[in-house]
Amino acid sequence: MLAIMLDLIEVRKILEVESVALAIKRATEEETKKISKVIKDMEQNVKEGRLGG
Repeated sequence: MLAIMLDLIEVRKILEVESVALAIKRATEEETKKISKVIKDMEQNVKEGRLGG
């Protein structure tokens, strides 16, 4: 059972990385700016202890 779960996690990682790669290729400049802002906001929240435990 553990081996199956680890295999599923590995597949999920592969799919997520490829999904992000496609999204980056297809994103408009406006979408890229919005994503960058969200990332900066998340980083600030982590620094301030409001996100990420």
